[in-house]
Amino acid sequence: MTLVLTILIYPTIVLAASILVAWKKRNMYLVPLLTAIIFTLLSFTIYNGTFMIWTVLYTVLAILTSFTTKYFNKPTA
Repeated sequence: MTLVLTILIYPTIVLAASILVAWKKRNMYLVPLLTAIIFTLLSFTIYNGTFMIWTVLYTVLAILTSFTTKYFNKPTA
């Protein structure tokens, strides 16, 4: 079950949250910050220290998704 969460569910949640917040709030820094905080807490409370690798990857995924959403969601003049 942990493998399914790590490889499928967590990245899907990060992608969806990044797209929604970057699109609705036009704030591309909120989700990567929350992603880093939440997954760091999960790493130290539920998982072991090796989950920090996934925390970094999820944060990078959130940053890339937020920037991509901002790029494609530019207001037209």
